[in-house]
Amino acid sequence: AVVSTQSTGKLAPLFFSHGINEQQTIAYKMKETDLQDRICAEFLANLQTYIDKSYIAHNPLPEAIDALQEKMKRLQSLYKVTKRNKCAEFIVLAEQIGRDIGCIRFTSCKSGKDRTSMSITYEYCDILCQNHNFERGDIDPVLEQFRRDGTRYYNTFKNIGTYKYCFNVLQCKMLPAIYRPPQGTFGDGALQT
Repeated sequence: AVVSTQSTGKLAPLFFSHGINEQQTIAYKMKETDLQDRICAEFLANLQTYIDKSYIAHNPLPEAIDALQEKMKRLQSLYKVTKRNKCAEFIVLAEQIGRDIGCIRFTSCKSGKDRTSMSITYEYCDILCQNHNFERGDIDPVLEQFRRDGTRYYNTFKNIGTYKYCFNVLQCKMLPAIYRPPQGTFGDGALQT
């Protein structure tokens, strides 16, 4: 017998944007970040509203709510930084809050390939630290291994026919440190993202 259940629920879509590539570096230098600033301001307001009206009402653990509110305060302060500079911590903390509140979340750069791979592999390590007692000081070799031998690296072959992320040296230098690929895993300048 086929059992059919129907349930309804509300969807609270949230979106934020925080550029980390070389084009974002230029945007900061030229003070052309208004759209990103507006998107992030709306994201923060909507996220706080969701937490206040939906999440807290259904979460009976005061210590979890206190920890979440502390993360939200930190995210608000980091937002001020994102108006002037790239701030990888803003992205990482927004991801953590998303996991904390049980949201369905997607991470993608414009092409959905290389910067996405750097973000996803860093998030793997963040999850190891948060949920599996892995020491933050020990993540560098694991992060490098994910980026050299993990599934994201094998996707590069499917995307461009070679095992190289599509970054050139200049692009790598302009990425925040936690989003840089290991030496030997990116192109020589002939590859473009």
